[in-house]
Amino acid sequence: MENLTAYNELHQWVENNPNWDDGIILLKKHGKENLVATHLSKGQFPANKKLMLSTIRGLRDEFKPQNIVTVPGADNIPLQGDGGETTGGKTNPNQSPQTPTAPHPVFSLKAMYPNLELDTAPDFIKLMFADAIATWNRLCEAHDTELEAAENDEQRAEIMAKIIAADEENQAAHAELKHWNDTHGILGKHPKMAAITEENELKTLLEKEGVLAFSKKRENVYNNYSRYRKWCEDNPGHEKYAAKEKLRDKWAATLAICDKLLNPES
Repeated sequence: MENLTAYNELHQWVENNPNWDDGIILLKKHGKENLVATHLSKGQFPANKKLMLSTIRGLRDEFKPQNIVTVPGADNIPLQGDGGETTGGKTNPNQSPQTPTAPHPVFSLKAMYPNLELDTAPDFIKLMFADAIATWNRLCEAHDTELEAAENDEQRAEIMAKIIAADEENQAAHAELKHWNDTHGILGKHPKMAAITEENELKTLLEKEGVLAFSKKRENVYNNYSRYRKWCEDNPGHEKYAAKEKLRDKWAATLAICDKLLNPES
């Protein structure tokens, strides 16, 4: 009887317009306090909504009595900023015909941004168009294959990092596309735009100041990269690890640009 009660309350949450606060209560009630504290406490990000939905659906299935067949309802929470020129749904081949997975929404970027005029758009906007498709596909793949197969909260945490990164990049690409669609101007807030700007600045330095000055710049870049790389190697699991890792990766990207400019043939 206890299992049936748990199943019913979890099933009702999934089927009847999932509410974030109620979902937190259910997760804590059914032994997922660690997941709430470590990841869901960061807020109602689209990827966190996906994680909550996936976890509660899994709990529901654990409590489901053998004589009950789950009929899928409105249990799909689409991510904000989803996109692709033509992205469609996927189904889980391991599921029975009685419990099919609801497909992902299908989007057309050209329909979403009718003033895009991709043929005449600058290369950066074309890059954002491709990035919106690639990140949406990557996000769906991580959610459909990896997250659903995760067996514990630690595995979910690792996969969530991928999902959150893909979701953030997807939304950033959409912001650039929308701005171009509305104004035919470049917003320039996407991380890849910062990389393009940095490369242009370094190229100008090399051309104006010469190889010697540029090599000194590269040496400073390498020293910063090396410092953060060593910190990350020495402090796995530290509370500041994520922030230091971002700085390490930032300097690594700048170092790669320097090396490309110094050795264009390599």
